[in-house]
Amino acid sequence: MFLACAREGLERKRRATGEEHPDTIKAINNLALVLQTQGKLDEAETLQREALEKAGRIRGGENDVALSAMSNLGLLLQRREQWSEAERHQRAALDLGRRLYGDDHPGLPTLLSNVGSVMQAQGRLDDAAPFRREALEMSRRLLGDHHPDTATQL
Repeated sequence: MFLACAREGLERKRRATGEEHPDTIKAINNLALVLQTQGKLDEAETLQREALEKAGRIRGGENDVALSAMSNLGLLLQRREQWSEAERHQRAALDLGRRLYGDDHPGLPTLLSNVGSVMQAQGRLDDAAPFRREALEMSRRLLGDHHPDTATQL
């Protein structure tokens, strides 16, 4: 049911706003996420790459749509154990997030944690620790100790 709704939503966005509109790219990204949760990784990866490529043409790739597509592709690649490419996308997403938002945005702890998560999944705990630590400290500072997002950083 979710998959059919996501597919229909994407087609409606394509008709209403065109292929290159940020809302269409977000719909591509959303469909890719639904496919990923259903284990349809090949189709999800194709769509994530499409979303990233199209988002890269908006303001030179310096936008929140590209950030989301980049991070989501990194998560998908991590799930596929394509470590180096996953880490590259997560680092790029973190760098873009810092350029777009500075160091005081509540989304940055997640981006930091995603970089650390790729390293941790490979057993690179010493490499992951600074990212995880910074994510926790930033989440505590920006969101507080009792916020649900802070709890995910522990």
